[in-house]
Amino acid sequence: MSVKESVARSIQQLTTTQYVRDGQLLPGILNFGMPSICDLGVGGGDLRQFSALLKERIQQFEPRIKGVDVVIERGRLVVIGTLPDSDEPTRWWL
Repeated sequence: MSVKESVARSIQQLTTTQYVRDGQLLPGILNFGMPSICDLGVGGGDLRQFSALLKERIQQFEPRIKGVDVVIERGRLVVIGTLPDSDEPTRWWL
């Protein structure tokens, strides 16, 4: 499995795992995952909120991606970042 495929799998796990909501927990494995996008509501603003949170979570849990960004293109989330073995940004469509 390539690094790109491994990172894609890690992002998929992060986006499909619902995290524990407890403000008293320190950042760590118990907070792995994302809230359900349905909990955020409906609309473009909510997708932007989700993408900002996803960017934070990727920075926390996927150190292989440098310069990570999460953007919305054609109504879909796209993770963009540079892998250690490349100078060119890689894109992962969600």
